[in-house]
Amino acid sequence: MREFGSWGAQRGEFDYPVAVAVMSDGGIVVADNLNWRLQVFDSQGCFVRKITVRAYPTGVVVDAEDNFLVSHSSSGGISVYSRLGHLLKTFGKAKCRSGGVAVGPGGNIVVCDFFAHAVLVF
Repeated sequence: MREFGSWGAQRGEFDYPVAVAVMSDGGIVVADNLNWRLQVFDSQGCFVRKITVRAYPTGVVVDAEDNFLVSHSSSGGISVYSRLGHLLKTFGKAKCRSGGVAVGPGGNIVVCDFFAHAVLVF
C-alpha cells in the first residue's frame, strides 16, 4: 500500500478530496473539493499538475480519450477537461447538484443529482 497527500492547498495537498479516477496510463486524478481543483499524479503518486475547475468538484471520471468529466455540487452540470487541463465543454441541467459521475460502455454519462433525488443519463 502507498499513501500520498496531506491537508492543505499546495501541490500534492488536499482539502476534502472527494473522488478519484484512474487514467489509461495508471495516472491518478483526484477531485479536491474545497480547493476547487483536480490534481493529477503519476501512477506512483508524484504530482504532475493541477487543474482549476469552475466550482466545487464532487465527482470525476476518465473517459476513453483520457478526458476528465467533473461533476459539481454548487453550479451543477458536468465540465469536460483534457488531460492537460483545457476546458473542452460543459453540459447538464440548470440547478442540478451533481454528485457521482460515471461513463457507461456505450459512452452514456450517468450523474447523481442529489438536489432532485434523481439520476441523469446523457
